[in-house]
Amino acid sequence: MKIKINRFCLRYNKKMYRAGSVIDINDEATARRLVQDSNGAFAVYHEDDETANAVAADPKAAVTGTPDNENDEIKLPSADPKAAVTGKSK
Repeated sequence: MKIKINRFCLRYNKKMYRAGSVIDINDEATARRLVQDSNGAFAVYHEDDETANAVAADPKAAVTGTPDNENDEIKLPSADPKAAVTGKSK
């Protein structure tokens, strides 16, 4: 059974595995116990999940629209620093 390290590290068979690593553990009971006791740090790895994440992570695929006007700017209202410090407004 394969598990994925989501957070932290795991030392297994004299090797250190960091977040993002996928480990193949031969003993299924050990793998399930690690995932169950990890509080989300480890998860059962499914290869089809990885391909779905790769497609979603593509930045070109995520952008679906374009801005209305490329020269648009956000304009903030003017602020009175003295009123902000004293807590009084105009």
